[in-house]
Amino acid sequence: MVIRQSRAPVTLSAVAVTGQPTRVIFRSRGPHVYEVTQIGVTMPGAGSVTGQCYFNGSPVSPFFPPDTIAGPPSQLVGPGDELVLEVNGATAGTVLTGAFYYNQIID
Repeated sequence: MVIRQSRAPVTLSAVAVTGQPTRVIFRSRGPHVYEVTQIGVTMPGAGSVTGQCYFNGSPVSPFFPPDTIAGPPSQLVGPGDELVLEVNGATAGTVLTGAFYYNQIID
């Protein structure tokens, strides 16, 4: 097995709307398997929020509070897999930016 390190994070953003969860969704495409090693979340001025990270609809640990970068546990993602960062209770108009670093696994 050969692992190739990513050099830059993948980033996506979403804007909070009143009464709805704010979600940033990462979908794996292509034929490769990746190891997601860090998930970063920024949401300045969000207020008091709660949230969760989901893998294919199931909660994974831990939730990453705003303005943090988390390390382990890592998550393997393959073709069609989905990671969702969901935040509830954020002030409307607040921007949620999610980023992750990954290693491509090559056999």
